[in-house]
Amino acid sequence: MSEKINIETGDDSTNITGKTVNVTNIFNQGLTEEKVTEIIDKKLEMLSTVQVFTQEACKIAESRVKKLEEIVIPRIAKIDATLGIFADPSFQSVLNDAVKVAAQTDEIESYKLLSELLAHKVEKPNDKSIKMDVSYAIDVIDKITDEALQALTVFVALQSWGPASGIISQGLDTINNLYSKLMFSDLPADDRWIDQLDILKVVRIQSFGKFPPIIKFQKQFFSGYVVCGISKQSEKLMEIYALLDECSLPRTCLIENELDTNYYRLPLVNINNIKQIDYIDNNTPFIHGQVRLNEKQISNIKKIISYYENDGIKLKEISEKFNAKWNSFENLKRIGEWWAKLPCSFGVTSIGKVLAITNAQRIDSTLPKIEL
Repeated sequence: MSEKINIETGDDSTNITGKTVNVTNIFNQGLTEEKVTEIIDKKLEMLSTVQVFTQEACKIAESRVKKLEEIVIPRIAKIDATLGIFADPSFQSVLNDAVKVAAQTDEIESYKLLSELLAHKVEKPNDKSIKMDVSYAIDVIDKITDEALQALTVFVALQSWGPASGIISQGLDTINNLYSKLMFSDLPADDRWIDQLDILKVVRIQSFGKFPPIIKFQKQFFSGYVVCGISKQSEKLMEIYALLDECSLPRTCLIENELDTNYYRLPLVNINNIKQIDYIDNNTPFIHGQVRLNEKQISNIKKIISYYENDGIKLKEISEKFNAKWNSFENLKRIGEWWAKLPCSFGVTSIGKVLAITNAQRIDSTLPKIEL
């Protein structure tokens, strides 16, 4: 049973003065776009009073906030078609921060980032930590340089994005194309961007050590790539084929290792998190698919992996060949070279993660969501 909650509105309220409002109806039926515009305009009016803007400054601020409106309303409507979230006091609190920042910048990309931050809040309306992170992220937007934001986004994406295909060349080509969306300019070569983000509490510089080489840093994503596999001369091959037959997996799941053609490997991305496997259809050249694995198949695949050779010298050669393969892709090579020059290690705060997540969506909404 729904309960009617009456709120007496005051002079500074965004509701209609002197009337009682049924909160349940607001959230169920939503608000019109005109009403949302009134709410945002009211925020600017209140800001202008507090900041004591001149008449000229008020006109500029009004023009800027109007541009924010044009971006943020349709963006929020994709999540909440009723726009009822604009009546939520918690959301209005964050909206206040966004209007304040929008009034002080004329950069369209800043409005888009503000819109994505507000959308992030809407997607997780009851998460208090998200509200705090979004509010602080909004506050520092106009203090972060474009190159620092770009570097932060690439750094966080490196901890989230991994290839989907177990075919090495295809997997690396896919993530190379993803990073092309973020590599629209050169990444910063000095360490000022790190200092800036540390001051703003977006990252925390660690007092000792540097990051390991990028391939080791991302080992979790490529553990199925950087392997010797099974020698083509192995006496275990028939036993391995029997394991595939036993769980109804095609024998074509065992493929030649791109990094050493004397070996076979299973086309897996991550041997520590096995969920699906690629297979090649020999009857249809250049066509391959993916099989979602059941428990029996996963069990048999783990048995096959136990037959992989683990010779240290051979694995070192494989790792070096993988590095060469990585560097054959332009964007991955640029990222690797930038990574090697990072002067110190650092951790990204929850605020930094929110900024990176929303900035990636601002750049291209088709990019995979960064999940951390």
